[in-house]
Amino acid sequence: MSLSRRQILQASTAAAGAAMFGAVRPAPAMGAPPAFQKWVDPLAIPPVVTGSSIGISMIATTHTFHSALPATPTLAYRFDSGTLAAAGTASATGYLGPTIVATTGRPLTVHMTNAMEETGGHPLAIDSTTIMDAEAADKESPRASTHLHGGNTRPAHDGGPEDDFRDAHTYVYDNTQDAAGLWYHDHAIGITRLNVYAGLAGGYLVRDTPATGIDTGAGDVLPAGDYEIPLIIQDKTFSSTGEQVYDDGAWIPEFFGAVPVVNGIAYPYLTVRQGVYRFRAYNGSNARFYRLGLKVKSTGASLPFFRSGATADSSTGPCR
Repeated sequence: MSLSRRQILQASTAAAGAAMFGAVRPAPAMGAPPAFQKWVDPLAIPPVVTGSSIGISMIATTHTFHSALPATPTLAYRFDSGTLAAAGTASATGYLGPTIVATTGRPLTVHMTNAMEETGGHPLAIDSTTIMDAEAADKESPRASTHLHGGNTRPAHDGGPEDDFRDAHTYVYDNTQDAAGLWYHDHAIGITRLNVYAGLAGGYLVRDTPATGIDTGAGDVLPAGDYEIPLIIQDKTFSSTGEQVYDDGAWIPEFFGAVPVVNGIAYPYLTVRQGVYRFRAYNGSNARFYRLGLKVKSTGASLPFFRSGATADSSTGPCR
């Protein structure tokens, strides 16, 4: 049976072995990180959560981006309640957030709690308090506003830049759209760039039902389970002591980091089996665009990589 363009959404053929992830032709970078070896740490896979009602807290915590680097302060979405469909290999509390799986036509309620103040405050310097309503108080008590990027969402639940909060907020996503790869991220006015860079981002998948399409997550048409891999791609700069840094204390209009990280791991590799893998790629960077490729770790040989057509996955982009 031949597959249409839509049927091979984000599919990529991978040979048995290990695939390496990294940026090709990087743009000029800011800063110089400590030297460390590439492709020595496995790719982290975020946990998968589902259900009609989910609880998530935004927290200040720490995370290790590479086995040769120390843990550094970060922000993260912590899964609090709902249905844990797959545990994954990523820490539920260290960086980014769980992959939320919803179904087209079925509403999902997400209860977001801003616990960043009581867990340590913002890990980064507030680089400017003179633009776009950023506040000095955001260092100790960061504001938040969760936006479902690419979602067909009612205005009251869209998580706009000015809908920020320091306590809690409930979002209802109606999922009145076709199956798609979306993502959720912070969107608080004046500090979006800092919150997302520090770790407030995660994948959101809208699935078909058997009656509405082929992207059901069952694996009968499209790769699923261990063969469906989210890739949240960002660029980072690390200080000489290994901490993630955003700038040198002065606001900059566009940020370009020195090191590509995928799912919070610098230059990771993925051990794969022979077969077709589906990579759900998200550009969580501030300004950088990427040319992606896959290689076999042991030989350096390139692997076939098929980019999806006009799907919602392509709605992701640099976040400021």
